[in-house]
Amino acid sequence: MELKEIIESDNIDLNFKAKDKKDALKKLADLVCKNRNIKSDKIFKVLMDREDLGSTGIGNGIAIPHGKFDIERNLIGAIAISKDGVEFDSIDKKPVNIFFVFISSPSATSLHLKILAKVSKLLMDEKVRENIINSKTKEELKNILSDG
Repeated sequence: MELKEIIESDNIDLNFKAKDKKDALKKLADLVCKNRNIKSDKIFKVLMDREDLGSTGIGNGIAIPHGKFDIERNLIGAIAISKDGVEFDSIDKKPVNIFFVFISSPSATSLHLKILAKVSKLLMDEKVRENIINSKTKEELKNILSDG
């Protein structure tokens, strides 16, 4: 499954603003639930529970909050770009600029792990990270995800 198939245009925020980690997770839950029949407060709880296990801020300005919830599709996602960065308890203690958020159904464990690996590999490339942060439109961002 390709990233562009998981992340719809309505689930992209190129001007993400959050005060702190908790605020970011709340807004990311809202973003991933946008135009979907899912209550964002339930997704927020899933994301918070996952963060309690350890930060999904993996360094280099990246966070990949994720979790499992009983959803109709196997996997849904969103991406948010913060030009200013958000303090997120990342492993390198630096603010996060790129947020990928994924929610998978409990039965989609293999897909969940594959997409996390795919995003991690894609974002290892500094040029890709720069291109994502500098995206001017949602279409441009989706093209970067397609090329990666």
